[in-house]
Amino acid sequence: MKVTSLLRMVAVGVLMAAPSLVSADVVADSVADWSADGTQGANGWTNGFYDASADTDGAYGAGDFQAFAGPTWVWAGSNWDEANTDGDNVPWTTVAQESGHPNGDNNGVVHHAVRRWESDYSGDATVSWNLAKQNANCGNGTTGLLYLNGSLLDQFTVGGTDATGVNRTVDITLASGDVLDLALSPLGTDGTLADGCDGSFFGMQVNAVPEPNCLALLFLGVLPVLRRRK
Repeated sequence: MKVTSLLRMVAVGVLMAAPSLVSADVVADSVADWSADGTQGANGWTNGFYDASADTDGAYGAGDFQAFAGPTWVWAGSNWDEANTDGDNVPWTTVAQESGHPNGDNNGVVHHAVRRWESDYSGDATVSWNLAKQNANCGNGTTGLLYLNGSLLDQFTVGGTDATGVNRTVDITLASGDVLDLALSPLGTDGTLADGCDGSFFGMQVNAVPEPNCLALLFLGVLPVLRRRK
């Protein structure tokens, strides 16, 4: 058999295995994994907030995350929200399936709305996260911040009328028990922390990076040999 024919056969075999080479398993998805009844911890997800105003060192850490819980916070049927026992709707901090709202210093305290996922996966992964304005009629914009165990991995600020927003990816290595936090901050493009019109879409998905399968390893090993035989 000619070397070129053998190469072609090997290449066909690798292409047939291509789905297992290039497709990544979704291990977490903030939309698909959303709990319809607001159960905290379901599918590894907990919704909460970061009280930046009360943080003495001014830097987010994994221990600064506060899960929504009663009586201050309530499940409102489709989102977590403040109980509003005083009727003033402050703070505006909320988290819903695809969207959320931070609270700004114009309403007393600065809150970041936060989605947290605790990993049950170990290995290389790609985190894809998105941010866009939901209320794109006004405001100074919002900022998304992605953290791994409290360390900042990525951030981006969208303008007040940016309904298109961004989709960003970060490559990481995870261990079981690691926590990924995606925070929605009232920080706008003008550098201020006002929360007017700050309703925004924000979410993330975690994809496992697959290991090369046996056919791929075979191809990588055979190809140099075949080339030497030419």
